[in-house]
Amino acid sequence: MSLEKAIGQYCVYQAVMEGTQRDYMLYLAVHAEAFFDVLNEPLGRLLLRKYQIPVIVFDSEREVILEWINSNTTDT
Repeated sequence: MSLEKAIGQYCVYQAVMEGTQRDYMLYLAVHAEAFFDVLNEPLGRLLLRKYQIPVIVFDSEREVILEWINSNTTDT
């Protein structure tokens, strides 16, 4: 996973949703491995906080959500 691509894609979708005036909560869904390898690192946590990006961490093999992370709790 490219950190820049994931954050950029999230920002594009967020802008589109704001433009359509939809009242939905947008989450960045990432595989557990990508989360722990990229987003849970200091730079990843910094960007999640700065851009207030909520994250869903999932395990595709087990088809389960492992963690819901709100943008104000990315320090974990």
